[in-house]
Amino acid sequence: MQGGGREDSARLERRLHLSHERVLDLERELASVRQSLTYRLGALLVQACRNPAGAVRAFVELLRLGRAAFRSGHSHPVSLKSPKPSDVGLRPDGLRPGDTVEVPTLRDGLPSSKEGEGGPVVAAILGSSSACCLRYEVRLVLLAKETWRQEIEHARPDFLLVESIRAGKGHDWSTTSESHEARREGLPGVLRYCRERNLPTILWHTENRIPGDGLLELARAFDVVFTTEEESARRFRERGNHYRVHVLPPAAQPRLHNPCREHGWPRYAVCVAGARPSSSASPHCRDELRDLLDPARRFDVHVLDDVSPERVAAAYRCYDLMLNAADTTTTSVPRRVFESLASGTPVISTDSPGLHDLLGSHVRITRSASGTTAHLEALLNDEEALAREAHLGYRHVHQHHTWRHRLDEMLGCLGTEPLQRRRATVSVVMPIMRPQNLIRAVKNFARQSHPDKELLLVLNNAQFDPERIREAVRAISEVHVLHLPGRPTLGECLNRAAQRAAGRYVAKMDDDDHYGSAYLSDLVLAARFSDAEVLGKGTHYAYVESRDVMVLRVMSREHAYAPDVSGATLFVDRDVLLRVPFRNVTPREDILFLRDVQSAGCRIYSADRFNFLAVRRRGRPAHTWRIPDDKFLETCRYVQPGLHLSRAML
Repeated sequence: MQGGGREDSARLERRLHLSHERVLDLERELASVRQSLTYRLGALLVQACRNPAGAVRAFVELLRLGRAAFRSGHSHPVSLKSPKPSDVGLRPDGLRPGDTVEVPTLRDGLPSSKEGEGGPVVAAILGSSSACCLRYEVRLVLLAKETWRQEIEHARPDFLLVESIRAGKGHDWSTTSESHEARREGLPGVLRYCRERNLPTILWHTENRIPGDGLLELARAFDVVFTTEEESARRFRERGNHYRVHVLPPAAQPRLHNPCREHGWPRYAVCVAGARPSSSASPHCRDELRDLLDPARRFDVHVLDDVSPERVAAAYRCYDLMLNAADTTTTSVPRRVFESLASGTPVISTDSPGLHDLLGSHVRITRSASGTTAHLEALLNDEEALAREAHLGYRHVHQHHTWRHRLDEMLGCLGTEPLQRRRATVSVVMPIMRPQNLIRAVKNFARQSHPDKELLLVLNNAQFDPERIREAVRAISEVHVLHLPGRPTLGECLNRAAQRAAGRYVAKMDDDDHYGSAYLSDLVLAARFSDAEVLGKGTHYAYVESRDVMVLRVMSREHAYAPDVSGATLFVDRDVLLRVPFRNVTPREDILFLRDVQSAGCRIYSADRFNFLAVRRRGRPAHTWRIPDDKFLETCRYVQPGLHLSRAML
């Protein structure tokens, strides 16, 4: 009975957490609705009806709002197909599309001015999805069938990349065609032109099927062939007599596939892709598909139909989970799996050898309907477990499976240098006023897995002996000790250290909190796709010593642009920090800094909740933010009694 009581209590606690999160979402959505143009227009109409005398004034205001909306160019939501609840159960011919759900479009913040900056020039014949992803890494020149010669001569590319699909730049290049005319005037003509000018050529076989004889014959004219799985590579080698064949799996594009969610975006439970079996699918494959989809009926599962790459990228971020119907006949892993994980959306999939080899435990495998049910309930009924799994998958793909990684492999096979990337060097700035915190502070820095880092210890207490401190940290590389005489403000300490910093980013770390080993590397990942000048954690764990409780503090939503993040987690572009320094005050230097950077037009990004735990010591003098613990707890969600670092560190 006691064990069952604990389980009931834990289940009730999880539901309360989910309910609390939903209340927060509804409050934010309500605030967003009240600021929307539709709501304001409606309010004016109601006002005019209730007060005819003010109708003229309301009409003028309506015109003003209408002109403002026209100038702002608001994008409209797009719709994705959703099965009706009665249609979710699989029939032999798959799922029928039914109702639609709204999915927002991506904001225009994707930096087109930086597309491919510093990368090689690539002449390409690609499908829309590949072109959309690669344009952020290389200077892409999409060739048209009528004008390819002029485009190559003008662009002077480093190599030619051809994807084994029929769609090029609005034309059908028919890469698998064997007609005499296609051989003479189509793609073979482009290949002859490149060969005459010693321009390397790459065939990129991305289709989830074994290459046919036409493509095998065409492949012989290419210098290098890349394919997504080993069986196709073997066929190119053995039947195509091609010996420069390499396996290159799909990947994700962090600029498109990331966890950032705009304010007011909808949140759905489950989506499914690849849910339509081919006509030749075996009964076993159809049974697997039923085992995947039938348990999802009660979670209002939606089907992602084929839409533009940007719209799909937005759709991934609106779901808690994605279901994937794997193709057991190939070792290839579909792009959607990498893209969903990179977007912070965990994946439950039927079994496939490629999933184990490339993604390991980052994809949940189901082999039965009961297994699918267990996975769905484990994640959708436990918000914290869902957040942990989402973060691990997002981190793994962004660190190992992006298109930049794949292009580096491609360039390596051509014998050229990898893509250039500005090093993400980080200068950790850590003011220390309490000598007893020195060891903890240095350990927090030393455990960071990010390789390009330095520590600037700022001693702002006369009790410190600077020489003894330097001797104590001599064994740790890249540690610099700054001693500021007197009692300078925290703002002055931070500014002085920033002036000495050599890193591209400056990270503020407090001396009495806990920072996990992936703390810096996770912020670097978020900085790369968010383009925010200031990052931090608007949601994070905290330990309140006086109550002996560990809580989750919610200042702003995770993975979203926000006005507030924790001052102990500030991660700032150094150029911005030199332009907008901290004010010369203690405390509130972090709060005022966030206001100042916003006024300067900078964006603040609230990253994930993990690898940081704030500690509120017993007694107000122990910390700079001197509010009662009761007041602090009002901004928190209860987690559990005691201190459990493993819950925060990931």
